[in-house]
Parts: sequence; structure tokens; C-alpha cells
Amino acid sequence: MAPKSKLTVLLASIPFITLIFAIPFVNRLEPMIWGMPFLLWWIVVNVLLTPLWLGLAHIHEKNLSGRAGARSDAKRGVGK
Repeated sequence: MAPKSKLTVLLASIPFITLIFAIPFVNRLEPMIWGMPFLLWWIVVNVLLTPLWLGLAHIHEKNLSGRAGARSDAKRGVGK
């Protein structure tokens, strides 16, 4: 298994960061968006976007693993 890149860790950390550390900055009743207080809207949007961030992290990690596998195959002379 290839080591995780900083970008993969960052992409996978975005949902945690936006839900935990951003709460003090968005904890307010106004503005109301679609009849929901802003904090509730923030949480709903983050829950809906979490699969996107994790999917991007997965794709990036898979691409890194593929490149690392191709490099190790080239070193061994596999596929020639």
C-alpha cells in the first residue's frame, strides 16, 4: 500500500474540519436559508458534501497507488 499523500489527508479531513472547527463561526440563527437557521443549513450541506470530499480523496489515493504500482513494475521489468 502506498503512503498517503498530504492532499489525500486534506481532502478526507475537510468534512471533519468544517463540521467541528467551523461551528463557532456559523452558529447563528440569521440568515434563514430555506426556512432553516444558518447552523442547521451548514450541517446539512456538509453532510451532503462529505461523500464528494471522501470520493475525491479515494480517487486521488487510487491514482497514487496506480502510479506507485506502475513504477515498481517498471523497476522489476514486468510488462515488457
